[in-house]
Amino acid sequence: VAEYLQTDKSNVRVIAAPAGGAFGGKIGNMVNREAAKIAELTETPIKLVYSRKDQFQRSSRFKAAVTIDITTGVNADGEIIARKINCYEDLAEGSTYTYNIPNTLTRAYKADLPYSRAVVRGTSYVQTRFAIESNVDMVAKQLGINPFEFRRKNVLYPAYVQLLDKCEEMIGYGNI
Repeated sequence: VAEYLQTDKSNVRVIAAPAGGAFGGKIGNMVNREAAKIAELTETPIKLVYSRKDQFQRSSRFKAAVTIDITTGVNADGEIIARKINCYEDLAEGSTYTYNIPNTLTRAYKADLPYSRAVVRGTSYVQTRFAIESNVDMVAKQLGINPFEFRRKNVLYPAYVQLLDKCEEMIGYGNI
């Protein structure tokens, strides 16, 4: 707040409500700056309270927005033999390997976005995984292969096979 107001820290006193949880979400909150600016302009101490709606619409930030372009090559046996991923995101993070693909190219591009990145404990891994798994579903559908079988055939870690089996069982795939 002192930096924002361009004043010495001794001139600033912030009394905030106890804050817990939110996984760092309160760190990027702009309420202190807004309150300080109003107090400076009115030359009086103020109390600024956001409604729940304002708390999310005015003070929250968003998880990284990404555009992900995926091209996947598959052989006649249904094995993924090549994949190219281009990720365009605010901090260019979040791709790891789940599938055994001999030829991969992953490129991450930092993209300037018109809003602030969220204060979160993780990277954009969730968005990237969603795109990759959606791509796997689309390729399996194009090939006319059960998406779980396609994953089992291409998964990098054998331990994931049991996980895939359990997921397929739990959602009742094929019984729908």
